[in-house]
Amino acid sequence: MKKFFNFNCNLNKFLLFFIAATFLIGCGFQMGSKASLSPKLNKVYFQADNEYESLAIKFKNELVSYGIILVKNPADAPYKIHFFPTTFTHTTSTSGPSTQARVYNLIYTSSFSISDAKGKTIVSPRIVSSSRNLTLAPNEIFEVSTQVDVTKTSMEQELVVMIFNILSSPLVSGALNSTAN
Repeated sequence: MKKFFNFNCNLNKFLLFFIAATFLIGCGFQMGSKASLSPKLNKVYFQADNEYESLAIKFKNELVSYGIILVKNPADAPYKIHFFPTTFTHTTSTSGPSTQARVYNLIYTSSFSISDAKGKTIVSPRIVSSSRNLTLAPNEIFEVSTQVDVTKTSMEQELVVMIFNILSSPLVSGALNSTAN
């Protein structure tokens, strides 16, 4: 009886996994992988105008997690990914006394380009942007609110995904394949 129960339990787990995987595949879900990036991006030089800003660090770490080799010398890589400075801005449309909740519109923008070892632009600067509305209570100060930090982190992750979607696109693959490298 115990042997039958284990078989039945394993079969149930397999069926549950199979059904879940079928639903995920049906909605277009794909695991992020290096396979979706052009093989020409296996080894790159990463240059950021501000290498210590959090989005540049997250993007660089994501490149490494994809198995991309980041070289220290630009001459050692066939391509350079240039990461431009980001902008994080906010505006409020709420006016009135400070006893009212305030609604802020947050906009986070970044851009990057790809050039070959000779400096020729292969992929012209691509701009990605994310925006969110954030409501703060009347007693919250925007500059010290933890909600702003959490929202900004979420927006950074969205921007990294957008950049990898562009890097995985046929447009970028085609541009890289048309180079002599």
